[in-house]
Amino acid sequence: MRLKFYEANDEYLIDRYTITEEQLRYTMSPKASIELVKQDKDRHTVLVFDEDKLVTFFVLHENDGVKPYSSNEQSILTSFSGCPNIR
Repeated sequence: MRLKFYEANDEYLIDRYTITEEQLRYTMSPKASIELVKQDKDRHTVLVFDEDKLVTFFVLHENDGVKPYSSNEQSILTSFSGCPNIR
């Protein structure tokens, strides 16, 4: 497993990353999450790879971004999903 912060040239990976409708009941889509990350310097997108395949996506929040979830101002994990249909 390898973790990497999202960069603009990774967009093609997000285009190929799919999650189910059931997953969308509990988490935001990666594309929507990335749009929020672009607007908020306290959000950080992390991509997780198994060999060269993107298998997991999540966002880390810090500072004020964690207030709705916790009183701890350290990073907190949100928008977590695993890709069941890797192409």
